[in-house]
Amino acid sequence: MSEVRGLSDSDLALLKVYAELMNRLPGGSWPSALLPASKQRIAVAIERALANADASQVEYLRSIREAVDLFRTPNTFQDDVALRSFRYRIVIYPALLSSVYALLLGIRGSGWIWSFAALGIWVGGLASANFRPRVVREEWPRRSRVAWLGLLILEYLTLGCGLALAVRLTLGSGVYGLYRSTLVSLNVIRATLSLTALLVGLGFARALNRMRFFLFDWFDRFYGGFDDNDLIN
Repeated sequence: MSEVRGLSDSDLALLKVYAELMNRLPGGSWPSALLPASKQRIAVAIERALANADASQVEYLRSIREAVDLFRTPNTFQDDVALRSFRYRIVIYPALLSSVYALLLGIRGSGWIWSFAALGIWVGGLASANFRPRVVREEWPRRSRVAWLGLLILEYLTLGCGLALAVRLTLGSGVYGLYRSTLVSLNVIRATLSLTALLVGLGFARALNRMRFFLFDWFDRFYGGFDDNDLIN
């Protein structure tokens, strides 16, 4: 979002982080544990921004203020459960899609090696969903350097597996398939399937990027990064 004049550095940093979160979240409602600060703290920052915003910024600020109410605020135990469910939901879509695509490739005779890439997304995604928040919250002792290093390697392998499948689906089945079915030998059915593969591949790449953001980046960058000390400043 563009900068709003007259805001403190803390409010401006919080609004930038919150705006980035809103741009990356899927539809629906979300656990409040995802927020970089309390709902009250964010609402105060938005109200301060509205008081100093240009006319072009008012509508956007009002929309993200309304979105604060979409974050559920149950008790701590329920919020932890909701956050765990959210992390699993972020993993499930790219993992299922990669499994289906790898199965189709195997049936078509393109090799079953892609099934290992799909398995890597399942294993790495679920492992990160379970263990990375514990590392950030220091529930998992950092003295266990071997386990910590193993988690990092597993996450990079997960991204590598996802990237390989995204490239194969988008460029191989999508772009190259369109080229062969339109320019080399016209085939409407294959062209339609290739176009579908291209669109699905782009969606898969976005889902993979969302998984990377929320599982690998979000907790490390912003967990507990803002407090309520300056609510009345």
